[in-house]
Amino acid sequence: MALGRDGYAKESLLEPLRSNSGQQDYVLKPGLDIADYNQVWIWCEQYSVPLGHAELRRH
Repeated sequence: MALGRDGYAKESLLEPLRSNSGQQDYVLKPGLDIADYNQVWIWCEQYSVPLGHAELRRH
């Protein structure tokens, strides 16, 4: 899992995907500001390819 701003941002890599279904919660690294990003990415580090992404909505 990672975050991005109009594309994957390697510095925002969080942790491996825990499951391929259902709600999941991930803790942000210290110093990582969610306001700097507008997407969540499921990223394959082994092959450096995206498996999916979603836009973040601000409330």
